[in-house]
Amino acid sequence: SDFFGLYSYFLYNMINIYTYHTKKNCIMIQIALVGETSIVVEEGIKKNVPEKLFILHTKNESKFKFEDKAKILKEKIELEYKIPTKLKKVGAFDMDNIINTILGIIMKEKEESKKSLQRNDFAINITGGTKAMVAAASTAAYLAGSRLYYVLNPEQARGTDIVLELPVPSIPRNDNRGNTTK
Repeated sequence: SDFFGLYSYFLYNMINIYTYHTKKNCIMIQIALVGETSIVVEEGIKKNVPEKLFILHTKNESKFKFEDKAKILKEKIELEYKIPTKLKKVGAFDMDNIINTILGIIMKEKEESKKSLQRNDFAINITGGTKAMVAAASTAAYLAGSRLYYVLNPEQARGTDIVLELPVPSIPRNDNRGNTTK
């Protein structure tokens, strides 16, 4: 009976360690780019439900009303998924603006949170938006050390996991003793 008690304790702790390291129970703040196809934002939040969502969108254009669609998506997510959602307008091709917006969101959330948010408590869904937005968001993920997601087309990727977590190389960081960690 002592063996089974010890074994149960060991299993319980291994599950907790696995859950911690896979971040299934983490506080997650998701930042999503949106373009013409808003379904990718919804699919992204279904995989790992965030505590808060920021949607980066561009201004209305004559051919497509990006800002209007983002407002509709925000209302839908708050109503159906009960996720607090904020909209941020960015320039479709202004990479500095997009990087600074994402890093600003992360910094502000870390400062305002009552919990100690870590870099991997943030996830960026790079599926929507222009190619410049995707490049800028990927750069911001690298600089912030956050997680990065891509959502496959739901109509083409049936029966598979359509939300892919992409690798983000880590920046070596120096501690106060001169040691470098990754």
